[in-house]
Amino acid sequence: MHHKIRHSRLGFTSVSALAVLAMIYGLPLAAGNPPATQGTPPDVINNGTNVDQVLAIFEQISQVPRCSKHEERISAWLVSWAKQRGFPVKTDDRKNVVIAVPATTGYENHPVVTLQAHMDMVCQKTADSTHDFTKDPIVPIRDGDWLRTKDTTLGADDGIGIALALALAEDSRL
Repeated sequence: MHHKIRHSRLGFTSVSALAVLAMIYGLPLAAGNPPATQGTPPDVINNGTNVDQVLAIFEQISQVPRCSKHEERISAWLVSWAKQRGFPVKTDDRKNVVIAVPATTGYENHPVVTLQAHMDMVCQKTADSTHDFTKDPIVPIRDGDWLRTKDTTLGADDGIGIALALALAEDSRL
């Protein structure tokens, strides 16, 4: 089982009904044997560094206000993220974002993998919260194995899907 990606397209949309595809770390993404120079795929499921990377990206995403119908800033953040890494990126008039991640060497002729997540979040808070979703970041709190926030929704649906896709795109071992 090898975890190589030919060419992935990361699509982030403002349509809240979309969910991230289950193409996360442990699935074989290309048939056949990897080129001899590739070696053994890393253990990306049990390596805590990858979980930390996903959560670090999620924390960055959480800094960007992104209520439903107001995805302009998260769209711009994703475009900037892609450009900083040299990935081709496209947007449309609705601020949807598609990032093309180059093929892993030796996998240029394998099927394309698409990961998709929505950018917006449901913005709810407790009655006594002073949080302003138009400008205040969400502050995720790690509580053992749980991730939560104080007095607001967390935005994990589907901020964590975006974080997973970006972590996969950044992982040079895949």
